[in-house]
Amino acid sequence: LSAFAVFVVIGCSALTLSAGLSLALGAFLAGLLIAETEFRHEVEIIFAPVKGMLLGIFFLSIGMMIDVREFFLAPHILLAAVLGLFLVKSSVLFPLCLMFKVPKKKAFQTSLFLAQPGEFALLLLGVAAASQLISQHDMQFFYLVTVVSMMLSPALFKIAPFLSARLFPEKAEETPAGDFYEEKEDIVIIAGMGRVGQLLASALQSCHINYIGFDLNATKVMALKQLGHHIIYGDARKIELWQGLNKGNIIAIVIAIDKHESVASMIKALRMEWPLVPVIVRAEDTANMGLYYDLGAKHVVAETLESSLSMARLVMLEAGKDESDSEKIIDKIREKNELQLFEDKN
Repeated sequence: LSAFAVFVVIGCSALTLSAGLSLALGAFLAGLLIAETEFRHEVEIIFAPVKGMLLGIFFLSIGMMIDVREFFLAPHILLAAVLGLFLVKSSVLFPLCLMFKVPKKKAFQTSLFLAQPGEFALLLLGVAAASQLISQHDMQFFYLVTVVSMMLSPALFKIAPFLSARLFPEKAEETPAGDFYEEKEDIVIIAGMGRVGQLLASALQSCHINYIGFDLNATKVMALKQLGHHIIYGDARKIELWQGLNKGNIIAIVIAIDKHESVASMIKALRMEWPLVPVIVRAEDTANMGLYYDLGAKHVVAETLESSLSMARLVMLEAGKDESDSEKIIDKIREKNELQLFEDKN
């Protein structure tokens, strides 16, 4: 997958270069293309180790191109340009958000969050100067406007919630039902969307419980998406994939993958990252149940045990046993098995 992503970037860059455009534009278009695929989460994790380094090199190279003396030639004009940029972008974004029925408070915050230019503006300025569309003096000025606005962005992020709260006091009827800017509901995470994961997902859908599934089979992911399942292509064994989720909204984590070593390492990592979230593990047999409990799993369901108990219950019913009595017997056997696990551990 990493080789394919690199090939897409190189291919798009080569196409834009052959069309007389910049390599950076091709890389940008490749990023947009990959971001719309099922593989975007996995690709992001693959390149995460080098992303910070490349961003550092990028900003270092931009910093070396900036002539700081330009700032002191006309600082009032520069600051006015930064303020004007914020005002123009915010005045465009705010009505757009309202047009899409975003609540006023959220719309105001969004317009401030997106008011600053991005890194791609720096690339475009360099291309424009190289193509002699703007002078070197103008390029330096707009470089400084972009950099100063990006430096002010963290402060803007801090004051935006305060300003929105003062300008738009929250009203109960302001946020429409079902709006995608509402607080996210609680979700269940399913690692592995095989037969067990799919059955669990269907049961959660029937109960109107939100869930997200992870699987590494691209064909399966696309097929399940068409069936209405909420599934993401990605390797659930990589803790980085989980770290992108909002911890406060996860009510349970279900591990439904086959490899014992992967399950054990996942439980360890998830206990460190989400110590309070219950982890429910599917085990193929009872051999590893004790280990999974030791590692921090709250519940372990062994397929062989549960299938045997289900068959035993059916046999007892066919033999004329009362259903409540059958359930009591099954529960006792299950409790005895769990007790045996803890005795063996001690």
